[in-house]
Amino acid sequence: MNILVTLNSGLGADTGPNFNLTADVGSVTPSTATKGELLAGKFVDVNASATQITITSTGTCTTSIVLNIVGQTTTTTTSAASSFVLGYDVSNFFTACVDYGVSPTTVYSTTGTTLGVGEFLYSNTSLSTVAPDGYYSNGTNWWRVRFGAGYIAETGSCTTTTSTTSTTSTSTSTTSTSTSTTSTSTTLAPISFNLGYDASVGWQACYSATSVYYSAAGEILENGTYIYTDSILSTPPADGYYSNGANYWEVISGELTSETPCPTTSTTSTTSTSTSTTSTSTSTSTSTSTSTSTTSTSSTTSTTTEPPTTTTSTSTSTSTTEPPTSTTTSTSSTTSTTTIPLPPGETSTTTTSTTEPPTTTTTSTSTTTTTTTEAPQCAYDGLTIVCDSTTTTTTTEPSTTTTTTEAPNTATLDWSFSETGGAVGTMDLYVNGSIIETRISTSNGTYTVYEGDTINVELSINQCTGGGSTYSNVYTSGIISEADCTNNGSATLFTANYTVVSGDIGTTLYLDTFATCDGACV
Repeated sequence: MNILVTLNSGLGADTGPNFNLTADVGSVTPSTATKGELLAGKFVDVNASATQITITSTGTCTTSIVLNIVGQTTTTTTSAASSFVLGYDVSNFFTACVDYGVSPTTVYSTTGTTLGVGEFLYSNTSLSTVAPDGYYSNGTNWWRVRFGAGYIAETGSCTTTTSTTSTTSTSTSTTSTSTSTTSTSTTLAPISFNLGYDASVGWQACYSATSVYYSAAGEILENGTYIYTDSILSTPPADGYYSNGANYWEVISGELTSETPCPTTSTTSTTSTSTSTTSTSTSTSTSTSTSTSTTSTSSTTSTTTEPPTTTTSTSTSTSTTEPPTSTTTSTSSTTSTTTIPLPPGETSTTTTSTTEPPTTTTTSTSTTTTTTTEAPQCAYDGLTIVCDSTTTTTTTEPSTTTTTTEAPNTATLDWSFSETGGAVGTMDLYVNGSIIETRISTSNGTYTVYEGDTINVELSINQCTGGGSTYSNVYTSGIISEADCTNNGSATLFTANYTVVSGDIGTTLYLDTFATCDGACV
């Protein structure tokens, strides 16, 4: 059993300073103590049958004292929630790293939890109130809690941070001792962004003059990121709308919210050049036309002989008409993204689609040739007579039309994430090594991919504890089929890459992911 040994003040100057500890039954652990430890109270372990403990001075004096062991109690120990003493800041990991040594706070998680992505933090020991969103740090590393669910979504280092902390807590009845030592820390400089601003109209921020704003190192522009007007990250900007030219956000108290793509722009230019009548215009459609050109050639030959005199006159008119040559090229691209965010635990759907219509080229050419020959006139005895009728020859070449349609160059990735059996899991979907979707509840959506793109997914699930469903399963089906399973523990799966090939273009690729608690590995 564990007992508290305490000596009263007033010991002789030559008593101690070290003492041996013995018991009437069994041994004492530890078996030695200093005068300071005994005056403050020292916990030792003795045999459960012991009733007395003897304290003997080992200094100049070798006196001893016998103490009776009283107040023996029976203690029942139950597993308590794991607790963590951490610095906190709602928007800045650097401040959280520093706050750990200034005014730390205590948060809790399930027994045996190690801080990491995928775990949950709570504000109370009964684990009924989730910890608020923000940054938490132990002075060495930081963790970001998001989604209003106490969920640890990101982690990182306080960089060149040096922090030493030791905490000792001992209690029996009413005695507790706590010691803490903390050193200072430094971090990387904040990152800067050039953003346009408008106080009231979101899309106008996309085209406003930019100014420099700052955020914590490693941050990117997304919902939940905080920005500041100064490099020490102390002053948030004015509320309103901010844009990097691609997207715009509503900023409230420095936090980016309601991310929205900037509206697309269109430009039309027209160039006209004429020689005779030639017009070229360029816009979303390109049209080229050439006017009609007419060439007329006339030649006359006259031959005179002795009477009877004959005069022959021949006139030839040739007309060639080139009708317009029309070339039409039409190319347009429409991309639409629809995201419906919902609270954790509810299903959300994200749809991203890109439509590339075909390119059509039409060429129409026809040639019409008309030849008119004047009939010869003959003079005989002073009379002019027509020897033959006028001859007209017309030749028309039919028009030719060619249409070319380009094949599509994209495929659609149809993904889903399902949680069943009381599972608490996370899904990260990667395209070309970057996360495009993170989900902690049942969700689905689509995403446009191209030939050569790589696709993979990371799944994790907390330990399953409900009834007989103690097997934690994560698995995928569709273009990637992999699985992982753990009994009475958490499971994680990071799949191999799937590469989009030419045969996938124009089709839909299906990738279904699952986190489930079950009675066996599925």
